[in-house]
Amino acid sequence: MNRLPATIRASVHEDAIGRVTRFFNATTLETLNELFQNARRAGATRVDVRIAGGVVTVTDDGAGIADPAALLAFGRTGWNAETTRSEDPAGMGVYALARRPRVIVRSRRRPEQDTAPSTGWQIQLTPEHFLGKKEATVETTADRSSWHGTAISFEDDKAHEVDVKTAARYFPLPVTCNGAEVQRSSFLIDSLYTEEWNGIRIGVSAVGHEPLRREMNFHGILVENVRLPSVASIETCWHTRADVVDCPRLELVLPARREVVRTPFLDELHTACRRTIYRGMLAVDPEIDVPAAVRAEALELGVRLPVAKPLLRPWRPACADEYSRRSDPQHRTRVAPDAVVLDCDLEPCDQQALWRAAARAGVTERLWQADSRFEGYEWYDRLTKTTSMTTRYILNGRSATIEDQRDNLTPARTCRPESIVFTLHTRNAAGNEDKIDIPGDIAFGATEEAWPENLDLLVAADSAITPAELAGLVHDAFFSVSDSVEADSYDTQFERFHETALDVALELLMSPDEATIEKIRRAAADAVAPLVPRDRRVTIEIEPGTPATVNLQ
Repeated sequence: MNRLPATIRASVHEDAIGRVTRFFNATTLETLNELFQNARRAGATRVDVRIAGGVVTVTDDGAGIADPAALLAFGRTGWNAETTRSEDPAGMGVYALARRPRVIVRSRRRPEQDTAPSTGWQIQLTPEHFLGKKEATVETTADRSSWHGTAISFEDDKAHEVDVKTAARYFPLPVTCNGAEVQRSSFLIDSLYTEEWNGIRIGVSAVGHEPLRREMNFHGILVENVRLPSVASIETCWHTRADVVDCPRLELVLPARREVVRTPFLDELHTACRRTIYRGMLAVDPEIDVPAAVRAEALELGVRLPVAKPLLRPWRPACADEYSRRSDPQHRTRVAPDAVVLDCDLEPCDQQALWRAAARAGVTERLWQADSRFEGYEWYDRLTKTTSMTTRYILNGRSATIEDQRDNLTPARTCRPESIVFTLHTRNAAGNEDKIDIPGDIAFGATEEAWPENLDLLVAADSAITPAELAGLVHDAFFSVSDSVEADSYDTQFERFHETALDVALELLMSPDEATIEKIRRAAADAVAPLVPRDRRVTIEIEPGTPATVNLQ
């Protein structure tokens, strides 16, 4: 009978050596990253890379490797106490070379002051050496030059200068490739504001609303899963990046260091980033406008941002077509004293009808776009806001609301009512309810997107709207381009919808004869007029069932 042990202790099984080739994906870039990091930790002042004949050689002028055995000692770092404290090296970086068919390592220790040059050594490694299946022979080199450092050569027929440029881009030491200096850049070069916190330089930038993918730089290695915070002001989005200088508390997933370990320190970093963003906002723009919730959080973190200025965007109706520039937001301007904030959801067709009514009544300047980002500011909370809209019409002396008919699934059909009135139901800061009546002349019975000939149009009997105006209104209220692979181009869909809308408007607003004449006139202008010489005129007579008679004068 097997007896259970009384205690157990963590250990590394010898089988782990047989899996070392899986610790790295063995790309040229990853291999260069690991060798660059080793050079930096060895105190090098520069790194030289040479690519020739399918062989890559990375040479540094660092302290060199004192004990060749450290190369194949899995998990043994060999770095000094300061490096171990600040970076927690894994002792696995050299295994990025484990899949290479042949690796040559040359090294010589940096001599101490007033001593003779130290003896260099060389070793040749294959995958069998990394897997512990074979012993490697250390050879003493006869070279007595003053060179010191480490040179590592490995076979790689896919290596390219682009890999070197990528590895060197944010690396802190100068790098050459085949004798030419490789251009490097500061990781925080686009930052508008920077602070150092716990050995990390935090940079703040305002680069639109797209999140940054590469958020942290660890001495040239980019860490992408940090999820550093972004904060949106009213006009833009502020992002943070982190450039690691000396931060022992930051834990990265070993050995590649391309992911961060989720620890309480990461939450502290996120808080520090938000605080830095707020300080950066204030430093870049002391009068910056931010949402009320952002200002409240900044105050909790000890940063007093200003109260946003009482500016809102004048209300404009949305178009059904998401590509229409008529839906572009307006610039924010100072809110009028009698402002009414449209704070209820309206379909594009209802917005278009309301806008026309407001324009005819001369009240468009009272209507402002709701913006929930300002909720919590006293100036915004005291504004009168709409809660809903009712569209009432009278047809044959009977009153009805379009909204009730929609709720009952019996939308108003195309008709010419005696009157149409839009009622905006409002509530002020004290909670008092009121309403604003705006007479109109156009409304839509249903909100579903449809082709113009299937729409339910309500046009007041006394409306002076022209067919072209009605067609344009229908277009803005309902046209939405289809992105199906079988659909026509945007321009073709646009023109077909508009032409159909105009036909419907003609039939609704004109007598049958007038509508027919106008349709023929349009067809002649489009198809016939371009064929007539500039100095001639043409007369055409058409009778059903007979060829047309054409007179050219």
